[in-house]
Amino acid sequence: MREVRDIVQEGVDHFHAGQLDKAEFIFDRLAAKYPNDGLIQGYLGSVASKAGKHGTAISLLSSAVTTMLSEGTKFPGMWSNLASVLKREGHTKEAEAAFLQALEYDPENVHTLSNYSGMWINAGQPEKAEALAREASRCHEKNLVEKEPQLLVLEIEGQPPLTTTPADGGDDQS
Repeated sequence: MREVRDIVQEGVDHFHAGQLDKAEFIFDRLAAKYPNDGLIQGYLGSVASKAGKHGTAISLLSSAVTTMLSEGTKFPGMWSNLASVLKREGHTKEAEAAFLQALEYDPENVHTLSNYSGMWINAGQPEKAEALAREASRCHEKNLVEKEPQLLVLEIEGQPPLTTTPADGGDDQS
């Protein structure tokens, strides 16, 4: 018999491949067997959101985050998904609260910051959108640096690499 985590991963793989009907089938069957599992509720809600079933998505994602809160589980992605579907349906206050919860758990999540920024663009508040977009950009750059430090090395073809100044303020003569 297959382990539940393998079945969940299969559903996630179908979701990312755009095979929403297969993902929904898997998560629906899992939800029938494990009706109080917040993660499965959340995955099923995310499928519903992607399929444009926003009412179902809000119900399932709300249930997922409530279940996870009661278990003491922090899952910023579910909060962000809930916020995004609330935003799409015009529930700005609720969406803002969910975005803030997601950012409390993962303050440098580029996707959450970008989606939150988009909410304020759509609401006609560009100053809030700009601040969040700048933060998303800063976090994206930071993540690139942490994952790929070689991206910081900039050399222009035909020119020697830039020299650095030592910490004592003297000239680098190397």
